Amino acid sequence: MQEDRESEARERSRRLVHRKALDEKRRFEGRSVVPTRFVAACPLGHVDDLDWRRFAHRSDDGCRRQLWLDERGTGGDLVDLTVRCECGKSRSLVDAAEIEQRALGTCSGARPWLGRYAREMCNQPARLLVRTAANAYYPQILSVLSLPEHRDPVDALVAELADYLSAITHVGQLALIRGMPALTAKLAPFGDEELFTAIQRTGTGTGPDPPVKQVELDALLAAPEGFGDDVPVDPDFHARRLPNRIWRHGSSFSDPIAAVVQLHRLREVLALTGFTRFEAVVPDTNGEYETDVERASLAVEPEWFPAVENRGEGLFIQLEPDAVHRWLERPALWSGSTSSAPVIACGRRSAARRGTFPGAHTSSCTRSPTC
Repeated sequence: MQEDRESEARERSRRLVHRKALDEKRRFEGRSVVPTRFVAACPLGHVDDLDWRRFAHRSDDGCRRQLWLDERGTGGDLVDLTVRCECGKSRSLVDAAEIEQRALGTCSGARPWLGRYAREMCNQPARLLVRTAANAYYPQILSVLSLPEHRDPVDALVAELADYLSAITHVGQLALIRGMPALTAKLAPFGDEELFTAIQRTGTGTGPDPPVKQVELDALLAAPEGFGDDVPVDPDFHARRLPNRIWRHGSSFSDPIAAVVQLHRLREVLALTGFTRFEAVVPDTNGEYETDVERASLAVEPEWFPAVENRGEGLFIQLEPDAVHRWLERPALWSGSTSSAPVIACGRRSAARRGTFPGAHTSSCTRSPTC
């Protein structure tokens, strides 16, 4: 887009030129050019140049005369912008912002961050997007804590002896394995049924993995009691539950609190998994995204994801489930007289889809209902 003339009435016209018309110095007829601030995009992340000619003519009628972008005023609002062709046809850029008109046609499926010719099928209507707008890029980030791995001794043994035990299909076969001199002593502490159950559990799994935030919560609640010992066993996770005598002093303020956990060491890993445009998709209270969420991929076939780590310390406060329930029953929360009402309502709707609100199990009630 190259500025051509400007009048005293704050009206100016700029020629729209294609990048292929630029010379080796990236200029047009010796004049400097700047990229237009508008692109065509869709919520799935696709982005492409606008077909300015088709937009101005409302079809591809074959006209190849010069296009202009006329601007009135200095505000830069869409209502002040008009795409005009020297053939006489013109169109306000406001039309491009109205999705119902499909003025920009169907999304091309272009994914330029994956390569110039990277495209995929897309039936979304193309939407007008300002390149520098806040809704041009919404990252989808997964956050997890580094937790120590605590496995049952029998599971640890099965994992260690996987080369010998992975082929076991029934309990009777364990007698042969126990007869091997190198394994007799290791298998002695466990019965056949216990070993076979662990083999099945390790080999086939016990069902879907629990939510990330539930695993993190369980690790915090399982912290052993301690006070004043800042000697981390694990540099990534070191937590101690403070004795009640340290923080509970009989005041009503501490009644709703079930436990206080000191986090001496904590490591959080944040990984970028994709992104959307126009609308942000946020994780639920379990820290996970809905399985039907469509996002723009970071690579054609992602093999790794960019991530960063944060290290810190802090306090974790566990609330009494009954106190949370009593708080939720306060009429003021639902009367609309407080700013908390829409937050709680949103939390209820989100959790209702999972069927876990409020307090499907004790540990979930310990978290703030607004988190």
